[in-house]
Amino acid sequence: MQINQGDRICLDAAKVLWQIDPGNAAVIQALVYLLENSASTFLRECAAVYLLKIEPGNQVGINALYELIKNLAKFSEDIEYDKYIAYVATERLLEVNTSLGEENQAIIAALIELISTTKNDYLLCDVARILGKIDPGNEIAIATLQRIIATTEDESICCQAAAYLGELIPGNIFAIKKLYQLITTTQSEWVRISATQNLLKIDLTNPTAIANLSQIRQSNLSQYESIVFATVRNLEQLYLANQILPEKLNEVISTLIQFIQPLTPDNDSQNCFNSQSTNQPSYEDYLMDIADVLTTILRTEDLPQVITALKGYLSQPFAKNSSYRYDAVFHIIWHCANNLNYRDFYIAWYS
Repeated sequence: MQINQGDRICLDAAKVLWQIDPGNAAVIQALVYLLENSASTFLRECAAVYLLKIEPGNQVGINALYELIKNLAKFSEDIEYDKYIAYVATERLLEVNTSLGEENQAIIAALIELISTTKNDYLLCDVARILGKIDPGNEIAIATLQRIIATTEDESICCQAAAYLGELIPGNIFAIKKLYQLITTTQSEWVRISATQNLLKIDLTNPTAIANLSQIRQSNLSQYESIVFATVRNLEQLYLANQILPEKLNEVISTLIQFIQPLTPDNDSQNCFNSQSTNQPSYEDYLMDIADVLTTILRTEDLPQVITALKGYLSQPFAKNSSYRYDAVFHIIWHCANNLNYRDFYIAWYS
C-alpha cells in the first residue's frame, strides 16, 4: 500500500486491507501518516475515527481529534463544514474517552466558541448536547437548547432540542411540555412520531405519549414498530436500574399489555408484515421480546390481572391467525402459572 495515490484512496485501501488482514501494521502506519500529513480536515477526522475503531486508545488518533476541535478557528476551507467536523470529532472523542471533563477546558472552550459563531440550529442542538454531556450542567448548553425551543419555527428542530434538553436534564418540565405541545398541535406525521418517541424517552409513562403510541402502532404497523420496541426496552432498562417508582409500575405493566393485545382476530391475520419480505424486524418478531420484558417486571400481585387480560388470546381464532401472538401470550401465562399457587391461578383463569 503506497501513500502516493491520494489521501482518499489511501484511507479506503487501509480499511480494505484491515478487513482482509486484521492487525496488519501497515494499516496503522498509513492512518498515522494521514493524520500527520493530510490537508483535509474531513479525511483526518475519518482516519482518526477509524484508527480508534480498530485500535481503541491509540494516542495518535485521540490527539488528532483533540487538535481538530481545538484548532477550529484555523480552518478556512468551509467554516460551517469545519464546525460540523469539530462536533463530530468531539462526539467520537467522547466515545473513546468517557472521562472528558473539567480538565479538558480547551475542548469545552472550543465548543462554546462554536455555539457562539454558528447560525445553524441543527448543528447548535448537536453541539449543545455534546457540551452538556462533557460538562454536565453547563449553563451555555442548557440555555442554547432552551432558546432554540422557545424561538425556532421549525418543528423538527424544536423536537430535537427538546429531546436533547430532556436528555441533559431528566424530567425537565419545559422539554416535556414542548414535546406534548408538538404531539397535540403538529400537522406533520413525522414530527408527531418523533415527539412521541422523544417524550417517552424522558417521561416514560406519560399518558399522552402512551395513548398516541397506541394509535401509531395500530395505523402505521410497517413503519413504527421499532419505536414501540425501543420504548419497551427503555421500560426494561429503567426497571432493572430500579428507576421506576412502584406506583408507576402498574402503568408500565398496562402499557406492555396494550402493546400485545390491540389487534382483533379479524385484522390480526391482515397484519401487513404477513405478506412482506423485509430485513426489518416485524411486529410479530417483537411480540416474544415484549413478553420477555413483561415477565421480567411482573410482581406476584400483578399476575392475576395479566391472566385475565391475556387469556382470551389463547382461544382458537387467535391461535389460527397469529402463532406469534399465541406463543407470546402462552409464554406469559406459563410464567404466571409457575409463580401462582393452583387456587389463585384457577380463580384468575375462570374469573
